[in-house]
Amino acid sequence: MYKDIVLTGELMFTQSLSNINYYNANLENATQSFGGPDTRPRFPGIGLSGTALNNALRVVDKITDATVMNSRPYGSSVTATVQIQKPTRSKGLGWNLAYNYARVRDFMTPGSIAFSSWTAIQSVNGNNRPDIAFSDNEIRNRFMANLNYRIEMGKFSALQFSLFGTVPKAVTPILIVVT
Repeated sequence: MYKDIVLTGELMFTQSLSNINYYNANLENATQSFGGPDTRPRFPGIGLSGTALNNALRVVDKITDATVMNSRPYGSSVTATVQIQKPTRSKGLGWNLAYNYARVRDFMTPGSIAFSSWTAIQSVNGNNRPDIAFSDNEIRNRFMANLNYRIEMGKFSALQFSLFGTVPKAVTPILIVVT
């Protein structure tokens, strides 16, 4: 562009081939649906409590949990980034301004423990049948800025001061890089 200023754009699409999914193999399936406008699945055990409820919900009453991990080919993301920058040369001022849009969909954000990941699923159809939804880790709109200044200190060293910031995240403190 003009006087070392660079404008770039990027568009990326990803499709998940193997997305982690958990289900409880010891959970009874829904036996009916609610009537009227609310047609969510209705699981056995309505009106019961304690041991009777637990036994109604489980395939094998004596097993409390049988969380299974499998993979499913669902989930995708689209990201677009526009950036304008003046790169820092051997000395002097450099800067960078960027905007990023992301749309990420998946079943769940898995953790390291299968049972807690399964219980954290929030789905109208029950935890064994999660819906594709927006990812927990998605940041839809993000603005980023970087300002840096580099000072040459002799033939073999330099000192660089940088300030980074992102919105919606808070501005990070000043970072001093010695190269």
